[in-house]
Amino acid sequence: MLIFRNITKSFETLDGARTIFNLFNLSIDVNDFVSIIGTNGAGKSTLVKLLIGDLPLDDGEIFLNGTSVGKLPAFKRKMRIAKVYQDPTKGTAGNMTILENMALADGKGKPYGLKMSVNKKRIAYYRDELKTLNLGLEDQLHTNVSELSGGQRQALALIMATMKKPEILVLDEHTSALDPKTAQVVMEKTKELVTRHQIPALMITHNMDLAMQYGNRLIKLDNGQIVLDERLDAKATIDKDQLFS
Repeated sequence: MLIFRNITKSFETLDGARTIFNLFNLSIDVNDFVSIIGTNGAGKSTLVKLLIGDLPLDDGEIFLNGTSVGKLPAFKRKMRIAKVYQDPTKGTAGNMTILENMALADGKGKPYGLKMSVNKKRIAYYRDELKTLNLGLEDQLHTNVSELSGGQRQALALIMATMKKPEILVLDEHTSALDPKTAQVVMEKTKELVTRHQIPALMITHNMDLAMQYGNRLIKLDNGQIVLDERLDAKATIDKDQLFS
């Protein structure tokens, strides 16, 4: 379970301090796939940055499965929290092969020497995981990731992010840079991995169709406040006009 408790965050601007969150509270359960929507400036990106440690809290606390993580350095949080970025180039190493990227993700948290080694016993597993994407990556293990399309690279980043079963998966508009067909492939794989590994997920998105199709909970932020929090097993009760207002 992920808990934001009494979170406060402000920024200094030319016009003075701007408060994004003031005593903000949110709980995400172990089986939640939460879609978070809202206009620019609503607080979506700030919330993610506070969670993964890219921004410090002004006050309040963040708990992950009962452990306080709000004051941990970012590198320690990222051992427990996985993120797939909007930019497909950020979740993978372009100057390394697909095989090397998979091995790197597989060894997350383990010390490396001067040269990273690939466990040959794991290659068959890597192929099987890549094969589920239906993108042909299982036959390109020795191809540099920089040569892949954006969609292929994002699909690879998703598999890498979930390989060690993080305690929560953060999806930061991870399909917004993809064409609709590839976005659908990535979302199907996202749902499959989250379900198979039982990973709670927090997805930031502007795509209302994807938010409602794949999430089981929909949250709308406005000026740092939750103005809508609906379980999507009752979609018929959601007024779409309210989502866009």
